[in-house]
Amino acid sequence: MKYFNELTLKNKIFISCLGFTLLVSILIALFTRSLLISSLTGELKNRGIGIAQNIADSSRVFILTGNRAELTGLAYEARRGNRRNLIKYLIISDKQGQILAHTFTSGFLENIQAIVREQDNTGDAITSRDLVRHSVFHLTVPVKEGIYTIGSVHLGLDKQHIEKLI
Repeated sequence: MKYFNELTLKNKIFISCLGFTLLVSILIALFTRSLLISSLTGELKNRGIGIAQNIADSSRVFILTGNRAELTGLAYEARRGNRRNLIKYLIISDKQGQILAHTFTSGFLENIQAIVREQDNTGDAITSRDLVRHSVFHLTVPVKEGIYTIGSVHLGLDKQHIEKLI
């Protein structure tokens, strides 16, 4: 404080303006970051729902016929390319919650079968889940044939990848 008192009026005004500008810039940056994080996370969730709805539309016939090979092919096809990092897992189940196809190569994650069975298949749902070594947004999209729900698509969006993008 003693140093500030010894400055000339011109320098005091300059330092005060510089400090105020720096403070306002930091506040604007923090506000913009929080706004950007929420909007980007929302956009990635919408992208995940779009992917899951596309898989739900494509899997309708294969669920009705019980063609697990084609369902598994659809699940792995959804994780190709740049989606591989975003989508942690994809599960296709019937209306009883029995898993028909999935993208797990080394066994199921902890409690994933229970999560699939307990999900409400009537509409799109997004829940935040902490699984073994992974934190994901678990999306559930129903597979409908007419007015009947015949199954569901479960998709796990990797939160770490979303944070890297942000």
